[in-house]
Order: sequence, then C-alpha cells, then structure tokens
Amino acid sequence: MEESWEVCVAHMELVTQTIGSVIAQGAASGEFEAPDLQLSAMCACNGHDALFPSPDDRPMRDKARPRPSTR
Repeated sequence: MEESWEVCVAHMELVTQTIGSVIAQGAASGEFEAPDLQLSAMCACNGHDALFPSPDDRPMRDKARPRPSTR
C-alpha cells in the first residue's frame, strides 16, 4: 500500500463499481430502491468495513477517508 497507493485506489474503485452493479441489478428487478447507485455502493463498502474491520487494511481505510477542509 505504501509503495503503490494508486493501485489500492484503483482496486477500491473496481470493488465499489462491482458492488454498484449488483445493487443496480437488485434495483432494476424491483427488490429494493437505490436512487443513487454510486452512493449506495460506497455506503455498502464502507458499512462492511465498519462492521468487519481488519487491522491489516486500517492504513488504507484511513487514507481513503475524505479529510475535512481546513478553511
């Protein structure tokens, strides 16, 4: 992670897109509503991390979180 952060970001984006496509299929079939697929996918990924944290990925999760504005 320290040597190639870009690879980590690309992986997280791919995982989020994959989960988003599963959510889109469920929404299209009427199983549930998901008006914002990207937000729904991000919430699903972040929710999983919150419920099942891994000490190994803590540095990656900390870097991926948006930082508050200092203005």
